[in-house]
Amino acid sequence: MSGMELAEKLLNLPFVKGVTGDSDFNVKAALVVEDFVATVWFPELAKMAYAEGRTELGKLFENVGKGEQGHADALRNAMQRFNIS
Repeated sequence: MSGMELAEKLLNLPFVKGVTGDSDFNVKAALVVEDFVATVWFPELAKMAYAEGRTELGKLFENVGKGEQGHADALRNAMQRFNIS
């Protein structure tokens, strides 16, 4: 996936488009964004960096993606805690 394809996907996410709603919607929208950046965006950025021979930058992207996964996990926990489905 190219950088532009990644950017287009990210730009079409509800939160990025400025779509907000009630708190339940916002938690779910934030989770979509965090899941995307953790599982697609940063892994693809890392893959591109490695392909360019930029190992340290690839590692950085991987580590940032792990942090984003932590955000997604926190939002999932909040959904359970606050009974958001």
